Amino acid sequence: MEEKQQGFIYLWRQLLKSDTWKCDGELLKVFIWCLLKATHQSLETNKMVVERGQFFAGEKVASKELGIPTSTYRGKLKKLKELGVVETKVANRFTLITVCNYSTYQNRDLPQPVNQATIYKDNNKDNNNTIVLAEEPVVKRKLKTQPREETKPLITYYSNKYKEMFSEPYHISWAKDGKHIKQLLDSGFTATTLFKLIDMFINDKDAFLTKTGHTISVFASTINKYVGQLHSEPEKPSFDLKDLEHGSTPLEEMRPKWVEWWARKYGGKENIPDNVWRTIYPDNATNPHRKH
Repeated sequence: MEEKQQGFIYLWRQLLKSDTWKCDGELLKVFIWCLLKATHQSLETNKMVVERGQFFAGEKVASKELGIPTSTYRGKLKKLKELGVVETKVANRFTLITVCNYSTYQNRDLPQPVNQATIYKDNNKDNNNTIVLAEEPVVKRKLKTQPREETKPLITYYSNKYKEMFSEPYHISWAKDGKHIKQLLDSGFTATTLFKLIDMFINDKDAFLTKTGHTISVFASTINKYVGQLHSEPEKPSFDLKDLEHGSTPLEEMRPKWVEWWARKYGGKENIPDNVWRTIYPDNATNPHRKH
């Protein structure tokens, strides 16, 4: 007899505003399946530690549980990774799936008004699963929260980078965009890190971004994708171009190595910004590989 699976998950209504919700039904189905499968506490199995928000999955079993072809499951999981919703790591014959920000959205200690929550229970006595659809947590504040001083410089920087990349102004919504940037700062991101992540996001030519647009709200919802890339950036060459001008090594031999490093950082030679290209080839006003 199959073991009963008891318990519940929180499903925040802010999901209605997310890119996962807007894409397609099967993508949302795979995402909720990940939430339901993820362990709510760390455990050890087969001498391997599975942290909170993680679980092992095989493609055949996942396909059967979801009722979709294996190829479809593989594609939807890849899309969730691109959105920064999940991370995967192959281990033996299975894949270790990590739900990003699991602890944030499955935190039972968050204050939750009963009159703003809708609880659905299966009336079947043999099934004790519960899904709680809740509003965002309500936190009582005595004073109105003040804006972060880093918010305006970050939005201004974002706007300038957007105009530089797309040759058109970015239409700033100070209330909406400011809220997203403040939430990122409050969650632990430093302004220095956000400047780097903004550069990566603006230079990303993913088809999904072409469709949705390079807005600050999309940047905030997909930021985990760029955090992963930032942590895996290649090491910078150990030489300095200015130091080599009077050294024994010809400067021309060093320039291709710098081009290679920047190309890995920006995802190709054609994505290296003109101002960066000029630090390597001062005589070139623009990057010849870029499509202007």
